[in-house]
Amino acid sequence: MKFRNALACVGVMAGTYFVLSATSAQAAIISSGTYKLKNHPVGAFQPPAYGLRLDGLLTRNTFVAGGATYSNEIYTFDFENSQSEMFLTYDEGAKTIRIFGKAFGGEDIGGTNPSDPNNGYKSGTAAVWNIDFTYKNVTQVLGDDDLEVTGLSKESSYTVGSGTISSSLGTFNLSSQADESGLFFRLGNENDDLGHRGFSGISGWGWINHVKDDPHQTQPNYTDHHIAASDWIFTVGPKVSVPEPTSILSLLAIGTLGAGSLRKKKQDA
Repeated sequence: MKFRNALACVGVMAGTYFVLSATSAQAAIISSGTYKLKNHPVGAFQPPAYGLRLDGLLTRNTFVAGGATYSNEIYTFDFENSQSEMFLTYDEGAKTIRIFGKAFGGEDIGGTNPSDPNNGYKSGTAAVWNIDFTYKNVTQVLGDDDLEVTGLSKESSYTVGSGTISSSLGTFNLSSQADESGLFFRLGNENDDLGHRGFSGISGWGWINHVKDDPHQTQPNYTDHHIAASDWIFTVGPKVSVPEPTSILSLLAIGTLGAGSLRKKKQDA
Protein backbone atom coordinates (compact mmCIF):
# COMPACT_ATOMS: atom_id res chain seq x y z
CA MET A 1 0.00 0.00 0.00
CA LYS A 2 1.16 3.55 -0.69
CA PHE A 3 2.53 6.13 1.68
CA ARG A 4 0.03 8.87 2.31
CA ASN A 5 1.11 12.49 2.61
CA ALA A 6 -1.49 14.84 4.01
CA LEU A 7 -1.37 18.60 4.21
CA ALA A 8 -2.55 19.22 7.76
CA CYS A 9 -2.72 22.96 8.00
CA VAL A 10 -1.82 26.05 6.01
CA GLY A 11 -2.13 29.31 7.89
CA VAL A 12 -1.24 32.91 7.35
CA MET A 13 -0.40 35.01 10.37
CA ALA A 14 1.30 38.40 10.44
CA GLY A 15 2.74 37.87 6.98
CA THR A 16 4.32 34.54 7.98
CA TYR A 17 3.23 31.30 6.41
CA PHE A 18 2.91 28.19 8.57
CA VAL A 19 2.79 24.86 6.74
CA LEU A 20 2.29 21.76 8.84
CA SER A 21 2.48 18.41 7.11
CA ALA A 22 1.80 14.97 8.50
CA THR A 23 3.29 11.89 6.93
CA SER A 24 2.10 8.46 7.90
CA ALA A 25 3.86 5.33 6.71
CA GLN A 26 2.17 1.98 6.73
CA ALA A 27 3.77 -0.67 8.90
CA ALA A 28 5.74 -3.48 7.30
CA ILE A 29 3.74 -6.45 6.05
CA ILE A 30 4.92 -8.57 9.00
CA SER A 31 6.07 -7.63 12.49
CA SER A 32 9.13 -8.97 14.25
CA GLY A 33 8.75 -12.64 15.12
CA THR A 34 8.97 -16.17 13.76
CA TYR A 35 6.66 -17.52 11.05
CA LYS A 36 5.96 -20.95 9.58
CA LEU A 37 6.97 -21.34 5.92
CA LYS A 38 5.10 -23.28 3.24
CA ASN A 39 5.57 -24.19 -0.42
CA HIS A 40 4.57 -21.67 -3.06
CA PRO A 41 1.58 -22.81 -5.17
CA VAL A 42 3.30 -21.71 -8.38
CA GLY A 43 6.52 -23.59 -9.14
CA ALA A 44 7.71 -24.50 -12.61
CA PHE A 45 8.71 -28.08 -11.71
CA GLN A 46 6.08 -29.27 -9.26
CA PRO A 47 5.09 -31.83 -8.22
CA PRO A 48 6.66 -32.27 -5.76
CA ALA A 49 5.78 -28.79 -4.49
CA TYR A 50 8.67 -26.79 -3.06
CA GLY A 51 9.85 -23.65 -1.30
CA LEU A 52 13.50 -23.75 -2.39
CA ARG A 53 15.24 -24.73 -5.62
CA LEU A 54 19.01 -25.34 -6.01
CA ASP A 55 19.69 -26.80 -9.45
CA GLY A 56 22.76 -29.00 -9.94
CA LEU A 57 23.38 -29.07 -6.20
CA LEU A 58 25.28 -32.36 -5.84
CA THR A 59 27.12 -32.47 -9.17
CA ARG A 60 27.16 -28.92 -10.63
CA ASN A 61 26.56 -30.48 -14.05
CA THR A 62 25.83 -27.32 -16.02
CA PHE A 63 25.63 -25.78 -19.48
CA VAL A 64 25.68 -22.18 -20.70
CA ALA A 65 22.95 -20.67 -22.85
CA GLY A 66 22.35 -17.02 -23.62
CA GLY A 67 25.12 -15.99 -21.24
CA ALA A 68 23.54 -17.74 -18.25
CA THR A 69 24.48 -20.99 -16.50
CA TYR A 70 21.85 -23.73 -16.21
CA SER A 71 21.58 -27.32 -15.00
CA ASN A 72 19.26 -30.08 -16.19
CA GLU A 73 19.34 -31.50 -12.66
CA ILE A 74 16.47 -29.77 -10.86
CA TYR A 75 16.83 -29.92 -7.06
CA THR A 76 13.80 -28.88 -5.03
CA PHE A 77 12.96 -28.90 -1.33
CA ASP A 78 9.46 -29.54 -0.01
CA PHE A 79 8.67 -27.26 2.95
CA GLU A 80 5.44 -29.15 3.71
CA ASN A 81 6.72 -32.72 3.69
CA SER A 82 5.96 -34.60 6.90
CA GLN A 83 9.70 -34.53 7.71
CA SER A 84 10.06 -30.79 7.05
CA GLU A 85 9.86 -27.81 9.40
CA MET A 86 10.86 -24.45 7.93
CA PHE A 87 10.65 -21.05 9.61
CA LEU A 88 11.40 -17.38 9.00
CA THR A 89 12.39 -14.95 11.73
CA TYR A 90 12.17 -11.21 11.07
CA ASP A 91 13.99 -8.84 13.43
CA GLU A 92 12.98 -5.27 12.65
CA GLY A 93 15.52 -3.77 15.03
CA ALA A 94 18.47 -5.76 13.65
CA LYS A 95 17.13 -5.47 10.07
CA THR A 96 17.60 -9.20 9.48
CA ILE A 97 15.58 -12.09 8.06
CA ARG A 98 16.64 -15.61 9.00
CA ILE A 99 15.29 -18.61 7.04
CA PHE A 100 15.97 -21.88 8.84
CA GLY A 101 14.82 -25.39 9.67
CA LYS A 102 14.82 -28.68 7.81
CA ALA A 103 13.29 -29.72 4.49
CA PHE A 104 13.01 -32.98 2.60
CA GLY A 105 14.23 -32.78 -0.98
CA GLY A 106 16.59 -33.88 -3.73
CA GLU A 107 16.77 -34.14 -7.51
CA ASP A 108 13.21 -33.71 -8.75
CA ILE A 109 12.08 -36.46 -11.16
CA GLY A 110 8.41 -35.47 -11.05
CA GLY A 111 5.30 -36.85 -9.41
CA THR A 112 4.76 -37.94 -5.84
CA ASN A 113 4.38 -41.36 -4.27
CA PRO A 114 4.00 -41.33 -0.47
CA SER A 115 4.75 -45.07 -0.30
CA ASP A 116 8.15 -44.43 -1.94
CA PRO A 117 10.76 -43.16 0.54
CA ASN A 118 12.19 -40.95 -2.25
CA ASN A 119 8.69 -39.57 -3.00
CA GLY A 120 9.31 -37.83 -6.32
CA TYR A 121 13.09 -37.50 -6.02
CA LYS A 122 15.92 -39.42 -7.65
CA SER A 123 17.24 -42.27 -5.49
CA GLY A 124 20.52 -41.34 -3.82
CA THR A 125 19.76 -37.60 -3.80
CA ALA A 126 16.80 -37.45 -1.41
CA ALA A 127 17.44 -36.49 2.21
CA VAL A 128 16.28 -34.26 5.03
CA TRP A 129 18.37 -31.10 4.67
CA ASN A 130 19.25 -28.67 7.45
CA ILE A 131 18.95 -25.11 6.16
CA ASP A 132 20.09 -21.88 7.82
CA PHE A 133 20.35 -18.59 5.94
CA THR A 134 20.35 -14.94 7.05
CA TYR A 135 19.78 -11.72 5.10
CA LYS A 136 21.12 -8.43 6.46
CA ASN A 137 20.11 -4.82 5.76
CA VAL A 138 16.42 -5.63 5.33
CA THR A 139 14.40 -2.49 4.53
CA GLN A 140 10.81 -1.65 3.71
CA VAL A 141 10.05 -1.12 0.03
CA LEU A 142 9.59 2.59 -0.73
CA GLY A 143 5.90 3.31 -1.14
CA ASP A 144 4.82 -0.21 -0.12
CA ASP A 145 4.59 -2.48 2.92
CA ASP A 146 6.78 -5.28 1.49
CA LEU A 147 10.30 -5.95 2.82
CA GLU A 148 13.35 -6.23 0.56
CA VAL A 149 17.12 -6.65 0.39
CA THR A 150 18.81 -4.76 -2.43
CA GLY A 151 22.26 -4.10 -3.87
CA LEU A 152 23.97 -3.74 -7.22
CA SER A 153 22.73 -5.25 -10.49
CA LYS A 154 23.59 -8.97 -10.74
CA GLU A 155 25.75 -8.69 -7.62
CA SER A 156 26.83 -11.86 -5.82
CA SER A 157 27.33 -11.30 -2.11
CA TYR A 158 27.79 -13.42 0.99
CA THR A 159 27.93 -10.27 3.14
CA VAL A 160 24.32 -9.41 2.21
CA GLY A 161 23.02 -12.95 2.71
CA SER A 162 24.70 -16.24 3.54
CA GLY A 163 24.17 -19.63 5.12
CA THR A 164 24.42 -23.38 4.63
CA ILE A 165 22.41 -26.39 3.55
CA SER A 166 23.57 -29.79 4.76
CA SER A 167 22.59 -33.43 5.01
CA SER A 168 24.23 -36.84 5.00
CA LEU A 169 25.02 -36.08 1.33
CA GLY A 170 27.22 -33.09 2.07
CA THR A 171 27.43 -29.48 3.20
CA PHE A 172 27.01 -26.56 0.80
CA ASN A 173 27.58 -22.86 1.35
CA LEU A 174 24.82 -20.49 0.26
CA SER A 175 25.06 -16.81 -0.67
CA SER A 176 22.74 -14.17 -2.07
CA GLN A 177 22.45 -13.28 -5.75
CA ALA A 178 20.87 -10.09 -7.13
CA ASP A 179 18.87 -9.82 -10.35
CA GLU A 180 19.29 -7.12 -13.00
CA SER A 181 17.50 -4.55 -10.83
CA GLY A 182 19.71 -5.27 -7.80
CA LEU A 183 17.04 -7.20 -5.89
CA PHE A 184 18.39 -10.00 -3.68
CA PHE A 185 15.21 -10.91 -1.83
CA ARG A 186 11.67 -9.67 -1.31
CA LEU A 187 9.00 -10.62 1.19
CA GLY A 188 5.40 -9.58 0.65
CA ASN A 189 2.70 -9.42 -1.99
CA GLU A 190 4.22 -7.05 -4.59
CA ASN A 191 3.42 -3.39 -5.19
CA ASP A 192 -0.14 -2.37 -4.27
CA ASP A 193 -0.83 -5.88 -2.90
CA LEU A 194 -1.22 -7.41 -6.37
CA GLY A 195 0.29 -10.74 -5.27
CA HIS A 196 3.38 -12.65 -6.40
CA ARG A 197 2.81 -15.11 -9.25
CA GLY A 198 -0.91 -14.95 -8.69
CA PHE A 199 -0.73 -15.74 -4.96
CA SER A 200 -2.46 -13.04 -2.92
CA GLY A 201 -0.85 -13.95 0.42
CA ILE A 202 2.69 -13.25 1.58
CA SER A 203 5.46 -14.75 -0.57
CA GLY A 204 9.22 -14.82 -0.22
CA TRP A 205 11.46 -14.92 -3.29
CA GLY A 206 15.11 -14.30 -4.09
CA TRP A 207 18.09 -15.89 -5.82
CA ILE A 208 20.74 -18.10 -4.24
CA ASN A 209 24.25 -19.28 -5.08
CA HIS A 210 25.44 -22.64 -3.81
CA VAL A 211 28.82 -24.38 -3.73
CA LYS A 212 30.12 -27.42 -1.88
CA ASP A 213 31.94 -26.57 1.32
CA ASP A 214 35.70 -27.16 1.32
CA PRO A 215 36.82 -28.01 4.88
CA HIS A 216 40.44 -27.26 3.90
CA GLN A 217 39.68 -23.58 3.31
CA THR A 218 39.92 -21.14 6.20
CA GLN A 219 37.01 -19.14 4.73
CA PRO A 220 33.84 -20.51 3.08
CA ASN A 221 33.96 -20.68 -0.70
CA TYR A 222 31.26 -18.65 -2.46
CA THR A 223 33.01 -18.13 -5.80
CA ASP A 224 31.18 -20.46 -8.22
CA HIS A 225 28.82 -18.88 -10.73
CA HIS A 226 25.11 -18.63 -10.15
CA ILE A 227 23.05 -21.48 -11.62
CA ALA A 228 19.90 -19.95 -13.05
CA ALA A 229 16.59 -20.62 -11.27
CA SER A 230 18.27 -21.45 -7.94
CA ASP A 231 16.03 -19.49 -5.61
CA TRP A 232 13.64 -19.20 -2.68
CA ILE A 233 9.98 -19.37 -3.65
CA PHE A 234 7.82 -19.90 -0.56
CA THR A 235 4.78 -18.55 1.24
CA VAL A 236 4.57 -17.29 4.80
CA GLY A 237 2.12 -18.85 7.22
CA PRO A 238 1.09 -17.76 10.71
CA LYS A 239 3.37 -16.49 13.43
CA VAL A 240 4.52 -19.28 15.73
CA SER A 241 5.78 -19.35 19.30
CA VAL A 242 9.36 -20.50 19.64
CA PRO A 243 10.43 -20.95 23.31
CA GLU A 244 13.40 -18.79 24.21
CA PRO A 245 16.38 -20.60 25.81
CA THR A 246 15.95 -18.46 28.94
CA SER A 247 12.33 -19.58 29.24
CA ILE A 248 13.34 -23.21 28.95
CA LEU A 249 16.02 -22.75 31.61
CA SER A 250 13.49 -21.05 33.87
CA LEU A 251 11.09 -23.96 33.52
CA LEU A 252 13.89 -26.41 34.31
CA ALA A 253 14.82 -24.36 37.38
CA ILE A 254 11.21 -24.32 38.59
CA GLY A 255 11.02 -28.07 38.04
CA THR A 256 14.22 -28.60 40.00
CA LEU A 257 13.00 -26.44 42.89
CA GLY A 258 9.68 -28.26 42.89
CA ALA A 259 11.37 -31.64 43.01
CA GLY A 260 13.61 -30.45 45.85
CA SER A 261 10.59 -29.24 47.82
CA LEU A 262 8.82 -32.57 47.42
CA ARG A 263 11.92 -34.44 48.61
CA LYS A 264 12.14 -32.19 51.67
CA LYS A 265 8.49 -32.82 52.55
CA LYS A 266 9.02 -36.57 52.29
CA GLN A 267 12.06 -36.33 54.54
CA ASP A 268 10.12 -34.26 57.09
CA ALA A 269 7.16 -36.67 57.09
